[in-house]
Amino acid sequence: MQQISDDPVQQFYAFNVPNSDLAVESTYNGAAYSDLLASTGFTAEMKLELFAMDQNKILMRVENLADIFDSNGAVQNTTIQLKTLCDGLYTMVNGATAAYTMSIEEMSMTANQSYQAMIDRKIQWTTVDGQQKMRAPSTNVDVIELQQQRIRVF
Repeated sequence: MQQISDDPVQQFYAFNVPNSDLAVESTYNGAAYSDLLASTGFTAEMKLELFAMDQNKILMRVENLADIFDSNGAVQNTTIQLKTLCDGLYTMVNGATAAYTMSIEEMSMTANQSYQAMIDRKIQWTTVDGQQKMRAPSTNVDVIELQQQRIRVF
């Protein structure tokens, strides 16, 4: 309930779109979308935001809104099948017969550079305790894990 209060439904509009761009017949329906999210590992405490960046390019923000206090202080990772999710989204929009190639790359939180580039450019401070530990970039983004209160961008 808190998520509904804090984050109401948002709608985005694209104005001045030529009619020829709308000729693709979509197989989208709300129940199939909910089923896709559930089958790829999304729970009620998770949120997926999709933004069109360019033709055939989307920005995907995956948020785990669960709280560590809800699990009695235990850290719980939620596994998301990201490639299966992307395949399902593509099929919903373009139909099952459309051929495609897909690449998934993790981005920084602000989505202005790849996660690997951010790690490479980040200053490595040496402290009294030694080097700071950072999450290494995933080489396989087909399946990802999110702890409570974490966000990842692709």
